[in-house]
Amino acid sequence: MSFDDPQYRPGPIALLRSSPGVVRYTVGAAVSVAVTLVVLLYGYRVLFSLASVAFGVDVVLGSVFSYGVGLTALAAYGVFALIAGYAVRLPFEAAIAHSIGRTLRGEPPSPRETASAVLERRWLLARWAVYRALATGVTAKFFGRVAGAIRRRIGDEVCETASWRATVGYVTPAIALETPADVDEAFEAACERASSRRPGEGPPYFLLGAVATTLLTLGTWTGLVVLSTRYDSALVLTAALYSLLACLVLGFTVAGVCQLAVRTRDFVESDGS
Repeated sequence: MSFDDPQYRPGPIALLRSSPGVVRYTVGAAVSVAVTLVVLLYGYRVLFSLASVAFGVDVVLGSVFSYGVGLTALAAYGVFALIAGYAVRLPFEAAIAHSIGRTLRGEPPSPRETASAVLERRWLLARWAVYRALATGVTAKFFGRVAGAIRRRIGDEVCETASWRATVGYVTPAIALETPADVDEAFEAACERASSRRPGEGPPYFLLGAVATTLLTLGTWTGLVVLSTRYDSALVLTAALYSLLACLVLGFTVAGVCQLAVRTRDFVESDGS
């Protein structure tokens, strides 16, 4: 089937295979997230080491958490980690959305064009990374007032016809494929697309990918741990630890990219292009 056929709705695999550079962008996203996680992990250890020196205690969770300053520093570090995670991932997501969207519109971009488009929107992507990190996921649960303020500021005032959760997935395609002046304008464009989609339309690719990733991770981890126990090998146990990180990062990255590909397809279709 061809993308020119109006009756043909390509799935995520077809979208990824037909769009130039998407596989490279996906690998780049996974590697960047993995490196960021490793750096943040060592930063986490340094934070507790500094806390132990500052408070004159050993690096034990109970003793460190007994101090309000230590808890505040840990919370701030957690928020920073979330923002950093979104910040390193969003440029690759924007590149993927740009490549897929332009391909669906009959104008497959070159890698240089995609890189130029992402660079032009770098500050907008950075602001969206901060907003998304503070208003979704763990932050929204533990810092409800901050998340609520951001959602009211962007979501409720700009989009009245679709929920925050339904609209968030279309913001990156809106930034990558349109020329919004700010996050509000990008969210408004995303809201229009989200409002035109029927609830529950299409399979939940991210959820399916998350389940497959979990099973793959558990299987790989269990197999390597059994081998390390049987042969009493520290090397195999180390490989098991790194495989845990690699499987989780790669699996959830691919799942997220598949969901993004479908969101980009829906965005272009709703745009009438």
